[in-house]
Amino acid sequence: MPYLKFSFILILLCAACTVYSQDCIIGTPCNDWDSSTHNDQLNVNCQCVGTPINECQLLEEEGWFDGFESGITGWRQRTNDDLNWSVRSGSTPTIGTGPSSANEGSQYIYVEATGATQQRAVIQSPCISLSEGEELKLSFAYHLNGSSANQLRVGIIRMILNQAVVVYTAIGDKGDQWIEHTLDLTHFAGEDIIITFEGRTGSTDRSDVAIDRISLNQCPDELIVSDPIPPMRGTYQANISVVSNEILESGSDVTFRAGRCILLLPDFSVDQNATFIAEIGSCK
Repeated sequence: MPYLKFSFILILLCAACTVYSQDCIIGTPCNDWDSSTHNDQLNVNCQCVGTPINECQLLEEEGWFDGFESGITGWRQRTNDDLNWSVRSGSTPTIGTGPSSANEGSQYIYVEATGATQQRAVIQSPCISLSEGEELKLSFAYHLNGSSANQLRVGIIRMILNQAVVVYTAIGDKGDQWIEHTLDLTHFAGEDIIITFEGRTGSTDRSDVAIDRISLNQCPDELIVSDPIPPMRGTYQANISVVSNEILESGSDVTFRAGRCILLLPDFSVDQNATFIAEIGSCK
């Protein structure tokens, strides 16, 4: 009787197991049935393992920006692709492809095609919580240059739906230039999202893909800048107007960007060793 009891328990345990074929492919999507993880995929032991979902960060009023001057921080390299994005300063190694310098600052990230043709690299942002009722703009610069240049895809992962949406695709050789592009993400207001950039190399080494200067901004019609914590830094922008009576203390580095007007009230001033730039243009 003890023997029969032991056998019955053993059968129950095996019935609860999830069994995969011995020739399973690492990175194959699966389901670990754990709501606290996402991007579930098979590992080297054919086990289904998910990545923990980090708490989403609320998009602050001044927006979110990354020019990769501190390297790839906060971003996650996907593991179910073929290769990784790399930080670069100056030209890429192969002649006839890639940028010669960053779009802004000194560093950018790129996908090296040499020895990795017809492959894909995906990098994703932290989870970001978007406010309701705001106009949202995602801006970025990309470089797609070379005789075999393939493509760049920009995607949004909608956390509430566990759904990935491609919102922009650039295909083919765009010449030796950085192209700045802005996407309207207002449709995703009120959601938690992750932004993905997927670079795909072409049929030869001359198909590097690069990105730089990524920003996500909530753009109100009017922004009043008053009494922030000094020294002020970053870009303050609005669809119509930016209004300020602020004192820019030494060490401040500020840009006001507005669609129609920038109104500087009588108390507004700029101290020595502070930088102030005013731009009239769209919120981006």
